[in-house]
Amino acid sequence: MQVWNKISRMPAAAIKKMQDEMLQKFITEEVAARHPFYKEVFAENGINPSEIKTVEDLQKLPFTTKSDTLIRENDILYPKKFVLQPPAEDEKQEKKKGFSLFAKKESGPDPEHYKFHTLYFTAGRTAKPVPLEYTHYDLDNLKEAGSRAFDVLEMTRDDTLINAFTFAPNAYFWQMFYSTIGIGSSALQTGGGKVLGLEKILKALDSMEAPAIAIAPGYARFALHTLKHFGFSAENLERIILGIDYTPLTAVEALQRLMQKVGAKEQKVQRTYFVSEAKSGWAECAPGYGYHLNPDIDFTRNLVHGL
Repeated sequence: MQVWNKISRMPAAAIKKMQDEMLQKFITEEVAARHPFYKEVFAENGINPSEIKTVEDLQKLPFTTKSDTLIRENDILYPKKFVLQPPAEDEKQEKKKGFSLFAKKESGPDPEHYKFHTLYFTAGRTAKPVPLEYTHYDLDNLKEAGSRAFDVLEMTRDDTLINAFTFAPNAYFWQMFYSTIGIGSSALQTGGGKVLGLEKILKALDSMEAPAIAIAPGYARFALHTLKHFGFSAENLERIILGIDYTPLTAVEALQRLMQKVGAKEQKVQRTYFVSEAKSGWAECAPGYGYHLNPDIDFTRNLVHGL
């Protein structure tokens, strides 16, 4: 993972060069060596991993689809085919001793990165939920992606946030959770309507004088429409951060008008977008500007692939 302050300001040519270098290293040293699914793809299609040198070269691989990831009948361990295997004993980094602090750094893989941490799932809207195994490395990436998204959203530790995303083993709730932890802001992780309930969520928004709430689009409309019913105020509300579902710009504009109608202090509506298989989500600085991806993790050129 690169330093965000540096990478977010890199020119396009530098990003392209970095992505090509990182991809080639990732394919040859990680995927080709110990990724069960792609090792089979390489073998079945006669692909030499060393020929994948640039992002454009990914077009040499068959496209990976949702159906490729679904659990097979009578094979509940099938999703493990998409999990990198730990490095072999002779690949592991060795702890340095004595004056090794001044010695050359080890370049081998860190075994800690491959240790299983937690299990999240896809939402299951388009197919059966697919389990996604998060290692310690994946969790670090999720936290970093959350911090970067907050930077794009211009959220700071002074902004109290109500996290009204549904509590679930899914990236959207936990990225928002880790984002608030990462910047040290005051936050209430409500778990959504099924956990805390709408009335208590609105009460917290009012009593905590929170300027921001992270919430699903439909639930946001319902919450604003019921504020008056529960006797709560939106006078401190400045922004709504949308997530979980994709929100068209027409819906964003409708929410802005509704915020004005209920007396919100400001009417800022921002969008985030999550792809479960990407194991993180992205933020948009302003509606219509597009999502800010992470160039050291996501491929931003005209290519989307399942790696």
